[in-house]
Amino acid sequence: MLIALYLVLFGGGAGPAVTVDMFLAETKTAVIQIVEDVDREQRVVNVIEDLEKSVTDYREQRVEASKVLERVDAEYSSGSDDYMKALQALEKEWLDFEFEVAKSHIEVNNLLTDNEWDQLFDRLKEYRMGKKEG
Repeated sequence: MLIALYLVLFGGGAGPAVTVDMFLAETKTAVIQIVEDVDREQRVVNVIEDLEKSVTDYREQRVEASKVLERVDAEYSSGSDDYMKALQALEKEWLDFEFEVAKSHIEVNNLLTDNEWDQLFDRLKEYRMGKKEG
């Protein structure tokens, strides 16, 4: 899941354009269809929903950090320290988000059986490559 999510975030190449939101929605749908144990299914869906919230939070934090950077840039008296503080805030938001992605990956991996993980990975790979209908 983590590799596939990174492909969605940064990848180009073959297949249709896939947004993070589309990818996470497809992941949830696939989990519901693949995982037969209702309790584990719900736990995995909860992890994905938490990741969706993390994506939303990251987007909001990135906007705020970018506004700070724009203010620093517009200020005539801004020096390198001012820029570094603004850039470090932006970098911290990214690192916090990366941590949430990695944590979600591990949680999902721990909740799924090997067979379910393989099915999910194959499904998401097909989805990313545009082979999945619908």
